[in-house]
Amino acid sequence: HLMAKNLTRLGNLKDAYRVYNKIVQLQPEDTVANLKIAEFLLLGKKSEQAREKIVLVLEKEPENIEALLVKGQIFFQKKLVKKASDAFNKVLSISPQNIAAMQKLAQIHVIEKNYDNLAKNNTNVVVIDAEQSIEQVETDVWQAIKPLL
Repeated sequence: HLMAKNLTRLGNLKDAYRVYNKIVQLQPEDTVANLKIAEFLLLGKKSEQAREKIVLVLEKEPENIEALLVKGQIFFQKKLVKKASDAFNKVLSISPQNIAAMQKLAQIHVIEKNYDNLAKNNTNVVVIDAEQSIEQVETDVWQAIKPLL
């Protein structure tokens, strides 16, 4: 872990990722290595793979604040705002002064407020087709409110 941590601190993320992967190969249930791999995957916008790693961590440590934050970020990246909000609120229930969770919830609040304003003002209409997936609807709504952020 120390080697990977130092590589990360030095900005050598590729090698740090390899070291954490090697740790997981040798010790598949290593929560720290799985968490760090999830963080790297999230940075690479590989949210589904990151989610798989976070599930492993949270099965062993359900109140791991860092893992819950990553879980919230994964949902946020996937534009699943309600689930992201739930994850960040869980962090605050464990650690009420957690700045990262507060910041993300504030960001979500701004998005929701802007979405509500859009709906009230009818400035941008998002047409929802019954055949669209939930993910596509969320993407369409996200695209509509993005200019307001």
